[in-house]
Amino acid sequence: MFFDIIIIYLSYVMVEQFFQLARRIEPEMTNKSNVLIKEYFLVCRRRYQYRMLDLHAMVCFARSHCRLHFRNQVSQLDALVGIMCLEEKLANEGRTSALGFQVKPHDALNVEVSCAGSTPGKRFASFQRLVVGVIQNS
Repeated sequence: MFFDIIIIYLSYVMVEQFFQLARRIEPEMTNKSNVLIKEYFLVCRRRYQYRMLDLHAMVCFARSHCRLHFRNQVSQLDALVGIMCLEEKLANEGRTSALGFQVKPHDALNVEVSCAGSTPGKRFASFQRLVVGVIQNS
C-alpha cells in the first residue's frame, strides 16, 4: 500500500516535469507541414466553410503534437495529427467534417472507426490517403 502511493506520486511528478519541459519548446513550421495544412484548409474553407479559428486549431494541435515528441520543427506527421484532431473536434461538435466523420457517442474515435487497418500504422496511412484525396479532388 505504501509503495503504491510512492509510485503514484513519482509518476505524477514525472508527468508534471514532462509537461513543464514540453511547454518550453517553441516548434517552427516546416515548409511541407505548412503547405499541407494550408492546402487542406483552403479546400475545406471553400467546400465546407471552415472558419479561421479552425485553421488556428489545426496549427495548435500540430505544434502540440510536436512538443509532446520534444521536436523543434513541425513535421508532416504533426500536421496530419493536427488535421485529424480538428476533424474529430468538428465531428463531435456536429459540424460538417471534410472527411465524412460523424458523431459516434461512447464509441472509439471517429478516425479509428473510419480508417481501415489492423494496426495504428495502417490506420494512420489510411487517414493520410483520405487527407491527400480531399486535397487532390479540390
